[in-house]
Order: sequence, then structure tokens, then C-alpha cells
Amino acid sequence: MKRILNIKWMHSLLLSVLLMGFSSCIDYEDFNKNPVVATTIDPNSQLSYIQLCMGGDWLMEQPFAYYYSGFVQQLQGDWSATHFGGEYLIDDAQFQQPWERIYTCHLKNLADILWRTEADVEQKNINAVARILKCYFFLILTDMYGDIPYFEAEQGYITGNVTPKFDEQELIYKDMHKELLEAEEQLDEKADKLIGDIIYSGDLKKWRKFANTLNFRIAMRLVKVAPELAEEWVTAICNIESGLLGVGDDALIHYMDLLDWDETEFRRNGLAQLWRSRENAPMCYFCTTMWDKLKTTNDPRLLILGRCYAEDSTDPFLRTDLTDFIIEKAPKQLESIEAIKPGFYWWDNWPAGFMDGDTYYGKECRPQLNKGFIKGDSPAIFMSYAETELLLAEAKLRWPAINDSKTVETHYSNGVKAAMGLLKNFDLGEEVSNTEMASYLSRNPLPSDKDGQLQFINEQLWILHLINPSEAYSNWRRSGYPVLKPSTEYGAAVKDSRTIPRRLKYPLFEQTYNPTGYYEAVGRMGGEDNWNCRIWWDKE
Repeated sequence: MKRILNIKWMHSLLLSVLLMGFSSCIDYEDFNKNPVVATTIDPNSQLSYIQLCMGGDWLMEQPFAYYYSGFVQQLQGDWSATHFGGEYLIDDAQFQQPWERIYTCHLKNLADILWRTEADVEQKNINAVARILKCYFFLILTDMYGDIPYFEAEQGYITGNVTPKFDEQELIYKDMHKELLEAEEQLDEKADKLIGDIIYSGDLKKWRKFANTLNFRIAMRLVKVAPELAEEWVTAICNIESGLLGVGDDALIHYMDLLDWDETEFRRNGLAQLWRSRENAPMCYFCTTMWDKLKTTNDPRLLILGRCYAEDSTDPFLRTDLTDFIIEKAPKQLESIEAIKPGFYWWDNWPAGFMDGDTYYGKECRPQLNKGFIKGDSPAIFMSYAETELLLAEAKLRWPAINDSKTVETHYSNGVKAAMGLLKNFDLGEEVSNTEMASYLSRNPLPSDKDGQLQFINEQLWILHLINPSEAYSNWRRSGYPVLKPSTEYGAAVKDSRTIPRRLKYPLFEQTYNPTGYYEAVGRMGGEDNWNCRIWWDKE
């Protein structure tokens, strides 16, 4: 409740700030000058705004829902998820959204905070958190496109440089690692209070853990391209006294229950709004790859994550839930619930369905995302204890000597349980019990061989990141798990690739606005902006 109230308060404040910014539209400077209006924005207000954008900017997240969820075969069947993420269609309008939103809005505000607080010892904490969040957003960008403007980015207002160089991803990663180490050390309990912090309410101990865990995520990206450097970074991070995210440290925001397509509205969960869609009946269906994995392992999350709904209301939250009815009445019971193969739409390969009296149930047998995930007030989870434990399981497996007393099995078990428990944050109607968690782990023990353990760990990350498609896509490329087949191998027709793409193409406008930087970056890919070209750390 406290976070929701903070969001309401911040919206009023930010609206006032924006109105102030539009008050001087003519040249009569003295006439328009208001002696009581501030000429700068409080960095804490900017911090709140930036944090809301992390999970509330639906335009930034549009490719996450339309491409990434389809690429990694979590969801499929909806027109957008299949058209873009299943049939592999190149669409510049989609590719440009994260680039434009993050650079021109989110990173711009962070650059302003950093510029105005850099030399101010009384604002060292807001500066440190801005450094951390800068790395968070740049990680999304570089993992999406590869080489991007980094060192010279966001300097247009400050230095006049509006054509920044595209930096190599290797250099970006090394600088982000350094930035996070320094920002963690910079945080000081005796310095300024963070009064605009929606995520952690100014708790610097948790911000230190967030910085370390983000750095840990970054380090684990390097396990194939630079395994020795990955080990060095992970070892250093595990030796930091402040530690990693633990129980109760999840980085998340509970938003407001709104449905609003305004591009400046960030008080509701943007991904949830995309999944809800503009239609009267959401059609956010599960892909067979994820559905069958949950089903064959008898995962207790199966019928919590996915439900079957009737189309008997234009209000998506008033639709009749038919899941239990189908399992009870259908001849094949649970097997009658049929997900959608990669590259196909919900109307393809029509499910067998069944008759009950005079009523035929066909489309209703398609499993959809639980309606709790499409509510505007559902939380956006940026990093979690569950992810930390699963990454620690892999790190311990790769480098047993790291400063960590727990076993691979313990970290894995903790991660799976935490991932199941994380669902309590959503209004899903049911929770996974401790007994169900224990039974699941007993039925699906961690294999004894290294490859099998890597597969199990990263398949759990894939399930966990159902609600974070950007990270699901990055972790799949990093780890190679789950092993996915392209849509063509399921018989689907595709558009612009016969394999699962490895990156998004640069926005076309960069050819005009920053041709030198653009063509230099494209030259490093062999002269073509190819979305099947692997980024630096994505090695086979």
C-alpha cells in the first residue's frame, strides 16, 4: 500500500513539474519568469519517475512481449506473439521502441541526475543509485542490440555531442562491472536520504545487494565468451561484504490498477497491459514448449500460471474460468488442454475439444496466462532472490572454490522454492504450498552430471522469467537452455529468418541521424545489420 500511495503522490508531483516546464513559450523572458518556480527538478523526483518507467513503459516493453516471449517459446498464438516472435518478422517500428524510450527518456533523466550530483558530496547516494540504474538500462540495450552508444551517450545537452560512437559490447560490459563496484562502495548510510525511492524505500543495504546482484548477472553472461574473466568477476562479487539479494530483498514495484495507453502513463504495469491487449478478450496463450515442460514434470505451477477461459464477457476479469470443468468433463482430462506450437496462431491446428451436452468446447481448451498477470496493478519484478539462488547454483557448479558455503543442490532447491513463492505477489487465486514444492523437487532431482545440472538450473530460470521476457531471452542465449527448435521444425511458415534470431536490428533512423556510428558498428558485424549475428558474449 505504501508503494501505491507513493506512486499516486509522485504522479501529481511530476505533473506539476511538467507543467512548469511548459510555462515559457514566448520570448518575453522577464514577463514569464516566476520567482517561486524552481528552475531544476529534485533528483529524488526523477528517481521515482525512472523507477516507474522500469516496468511501466509499455512502449519500451513491446518487443519483450511480441518478440522475446515468442523467441524463447514461453507464449505463442496471439497475433503479435506469433507474427513477430514465432514467424520471425522484421519490423523497424518494433525495434526502435526500446532504443528510443530508454535513450530519450530514461537514460536522459539518469544522465541529468549524474551531471547535477557528480560533485555534490551531499547527494552521493542519489548519484550512486543513478549509476546503478544506468547500468540496469544499458544492460537491456546492449543485450538487445550488441554494440551501442555508451561512453558518449546522453551528452547532447551537456557537451553538444549528438552523434555518439557505438561502443563495443566487451568494453561496455567491463565498464558496467566497474561502475557497479564503485557505486556499491559509494553508498553511505551517513549521507543523503533517498526520499523518492519506490523500490526499496531508501534502504541502502538493499541497494548494495541490488548492485552486487546486477553485477553478478552481468558476470554470468560471460561464461562462454570469457570464462576466466567471468570467474574472476564472480569471485570478487561473492567476496563483497554486503552480499547478494536474499529473502525479502526482491526488487519490484506494485503498480496501480489502470488501463491507459497514454505514452506518458507509467503508473501501471506495462507488460501486463500489453498482455491484456486492446481487444475485449485477451489471447495470451502458452506455447507447447513451456506448457509441456511444466506438464511432464508435474510442476505445481502449471495450473497457476495457465488457465482456460470462456469468451463470455468483454471484461477480461469477468470471464468464466473453465479449467477445472475441462479437466473434469473432457475425455482426455488435462491432456485436452492444448497449447500452441511455435510459429502457429491460436486458430491453427484446432484443438480436438469435446462436447458437453449441446455445447462444444474447442478454443476454450487453449491455456492462457492467468488473468492475474494482466492486471495493471500486478508487480514488475526486476531482480529476485530466486534468480540469485539459481545463478549461484550455476556459479558454484562452474567454480566450486568461490566464497560460498552452500552446495549446488542447496542453491538449486532454494531457487526453485523461491521462484514458486514469488507467485504470491500476483493475484492468481492459488499459491504453491511447501508440500508441493518439496514433492516437485523430490520427483525432479538435480542430475548428477554437469550438463544435466546446467540444463535443470537454466530451465528453472526460463520458467522464472516468464514475467521478464527480456531476461529470459538473454539467459537462453547465454546458457543454451532450454534447447529450442525454430518454428520451421514444427512446420510453421516463417518470414525473415529460418532460425531463432539472436538480436534485434538497430533502428533505421540511426542510418540518418548517426551514420558514422551506425556503419562502424555494422561493419563489425560483417557489413550487414543482421539479427542472426551473435552479440559479443553469445558464443556457441
